[in-house]
Amino acid sequence: MNRYEMDKLGPWGIEDKRTKRLIGSCNYLGCDTSSMRVELGYVLSDRYWNQGIMTEVVNEIIQFGFEEVGLERIQARCMVDNTGSAKVMEKVGMKFEGVLRNYMRVKNELRDLKMYAILKEDFIRHK
Repeated sequence: MNRYEMDKLGPWGIEDKRTKRLIGSCNYLGCDTSSMRVELGYVLSDRYWNQGIMTEVVNEIIQFGFEEVGLERIQARCMVDNTGSAKVMEKVGMKFEGVLRNYMRVKNELRDLKMYAILKEDFIRHK
């Protein structure tokens, strides 16, 4: 919220439609302009899980990326045991591309991550 108040670029905030409270965020990470590729990251308060909120948000961010920004590839990763995040990626048309072994240190332990991606051509077909 501080970044928005100072008119600085930040992630998109996700607000509860009823209370207008900030409940999560979604952001493009690591933009590669030469190949028009971004990584998508998102987080949502666990009180709002399994309500379709993140699927709705990610659909909008993907559409914006392909139709407004001109991206060619949007990718995202999740820990292997994060079935909720994997389901979001699958529901929006992202395809599972494989497991990145020992890819990220979490709480001092190397963890495997699943890689998902959607290409512009997939988005057009999925639409």
